[in-house]
Amino acid sequence: MTNTSNTTFADVLDYVGSTENSDEIRALFDTGNARIRQLRAMDAAKMAATLKKGDKVETHGLKPKYLNGLIGEVVSIGRTNRGTAVTLDCGPHIDLGRYGRNGIFRDVPTSAVRPIEPQTEPNN
Repeated sequence: MTNTSNTTFADVLDYVGSTENSDEIRALFDTGNARIRQLRAMDAAKMAATLKKGDKVETHGLKPKYLNGLIGEVVSIGRTNRGTAVTLDCGPHIDLGRYGRNGIFRDVPTSAVRPIEPQTEPNN
């Protein structure tokens, strides 16, 4: 949907900063949060559709934070009660605490992984 009015983002920020109606501000933020959830779900669906076994990925957006930035190989893709998830092999040297054993990180949401572009060899 495109913006057909002359309202700019700056206008919205001015409104939020100047209005005294907290119900309207709450409605605006609830709408924004719903849109963010929708966009994340769409991204997760795209990722689930394109991921395949053997892909190299990096984790992001996880809590606890030490789980972010892990690089692993997708060893399986499946469904959980929360949506599509992957199992990653991060290597035996990675300590995942209670989230995995021997470097195997299970039930990672597809929304929390990014594919890593394959490295190309420089031409000599």
